[in-house]
Amino acid sequence: MGYCSENLKGGLSLDTYVDPKIQYERGKLDEFKELLESAKGRGQQERNYAGAVEEKERFLEELNQFRENIMEVVSMGYDPDLDDGVLINIAPLHRVVSWNDAEKTWRELLAGKYEWSTRETVLPCYAGGHPRNLMI
Repeated sequence: MGYCSENLKGGLSLDTYVDPKIQYERGKLDEFKELLESAKGRGQQERNYAGAVEEKERFLEELNQFRENIMEVVSMGYDPDLDDGVLINIAPLHRVVSWNDAEKTWRELLAGKYEWSTRETVLPCYAGGHPRNLMI
């Protein structure tokens, strides 16, 4: 995972926060799988460990998806500009924040609504002066 040292400007470091959490949860998943294996044929105990394994697997999927989404934003060269305001700065992160306005603003950015913003000028994949469909 050499490229994991990518950072979002402003502080989120994948190799400081996200990757260690993924590694930790993988370790816990492995522990639960071992416990499940040792509990085979023990009824309730086996069901409990099976449930714990499923829960950890789901959580790891979510963490990996979060990591992918962050990497997409990092690869775009995300660099917030305070003059653009909160909504425009958070818009590229719409997949990892629970704020409906972030996705709406992202779509508006892609449609060219905020031509004055720094974010608009650094969006990749321009075609005819307007960004193509990115991360929608």
